[in-house]
Amino acid sequence: MKVLIVDDEKHVRDAIKLLGEWERLGITDIMEAADGKSATEMIEKHAPQIVMTDMRMPRMDGTQLMEWLSRSHPEMKTIVISGYDDFDLVRHAIRHGGMDYILKPVDPAALNEALAKAAEACREEELKRRQSSRQNIEMNRMRPHYTDKLLSDLIGGHGRREEILQQ
Repeated sequence: MKVLIVDDEKHVRDAIKLLGEWERLGITDIMEAADGKSATEMIEKHAPQIVMTDMRMPRMDGTQLMEWLSRSHPEMKTIVISGYDDFDLVRHAIRHGGMDYILKPVDPAALNEALAKAAEACREEELKRRQSSRQNIEMNRMRPHYTDKLLSDLIGGHGRREEILQQ
């Protein structure tokens, strides 16, 4: 699993990297971006599953990044880490798919709880995708057998002709 940390303050990015229990959560790649604009480029190139973003940054702030993510990559999990205890920012984060809103200075327990929740959501979605893929493969494998049965029923006169043709 990959995480992108987006914050214009290097010491905050470094602190998050130190505080996260990455291995325990199954996170192997930790990337960094200094603003939302750089983040969009990294997201397009590396496709992280989790994005942790500050709200106030130059070039493209966290609100704009979250709007872009909700339009372009709604499957990505977003965690906000902000120095602003502002209801409007929290509301914006929720409306655009934010999973959590953590205030600076970052509490390690809150950070790892949010990361664990996001990582678990990613794992569950991946499991659902795999199950759906297996079901589609099985359905495609069985389709010729089902078609043969319907044809046999039609020729053998089993069932109503209209119902069989509709199927």
